Amino acid sequence: MRNDDDNLKIAVEKYFQAVNVEFHRGNTESAYNNPIIELFKSFGCNPVDISTQRKEEVGGNIDILLWHENEEIKDIEPFGAIEVKKVDGIDERAKKNLPIEIKRYGNVILTDNYEWRFYKDSNEQMVSGFKLEKDKIKDKIDLFIQTIKDFVLSTPTNIKSASKLAEYMAHYAQTIREIVRGILQGGNSKPMYNELFALYSKLKTDLLQDLTQNAFANMYAQTIVYGLFIARYNDKTLNNFNRGEAIVNLSKESHLLQQFFQHIAMPKHPTLNDAIEKLCKLFAITDINTL
Repeated sequence: MRNDDDNLKIAVEKYFQAVNVEFHRGNTESAYNNPIIELFKSFGCNPVDISTQRKEEVGGNIDILLWHENEEIKDIEPFGAIEVKKVDGIDERAKKNLPIEIKRYGNVILTDNYEWRFYKDSNEQMVSGFKLEKDKIKDKIDLFIQTIKDFVLSTPTNIKSASKLAEYMAHYAQTIREIVRGILQGGNSKPMYNELFALYSKLKTDLLQDLTQNAFANMYAQTIVYGLFIARYNDKTLNNFNRGEAIVNLSKESHLLQQFFQHIAMPKHPTLNDAIEKLCKLFAITDINTL
């Protein structure tokens, strides 16, 4: 049985076979779009060819937009874009337009199918790149695969749909709920969880005498997720967002809510920490004004 890397190597080999066919047919730019689309599908992407929809404007040279395969195109901005050139077709004009395309899409690939230039996170400097020799593809196939894998891990540049944001928020709320429920069910045997048990006990004693562990875990998750959302909504610096800003923005809330949010400063549970970090990154790329 083949593993994922074996399947990716097969996909890459098929891609370069298609490149060689199109090169000998006439080496036209548009002929390479479909082989690249098929290649990126193998890496878990949902690529869309926009080359026939482009406007004739400066920087309007992007041929393919990339979404992750589980993302709805209408709900979320692409996480990346590809400008495709014919073999040996990367010229000064293509390089000159790159800053505009990078500013627009954030993560951009410029390729003539043998030379690959990767730009990430709106950085105008190439973060990785190499030129593959036409007769020695297999010598660099592992590097090629790993470089594309790294690029595909890029986050989308913007979330502009309320429904898509709600879907992500629900996912993280469920993750946080299950983590908290697991901690509570495990018993108060670890000092690192003392604050969480203390908060559960306080709520049960002062407010809800019949509060169950499951109900508390659900309450905790929703409070954290929606609290971070409110913090982002009130954020005055829209170009960035992190848990530190969130805590400052929520510092005027009630003492009880402050107890909830002191957990996000430095969660003791690594999975909980990771979920909150990803949630903050999610809100950081959310077009909050549009929503």
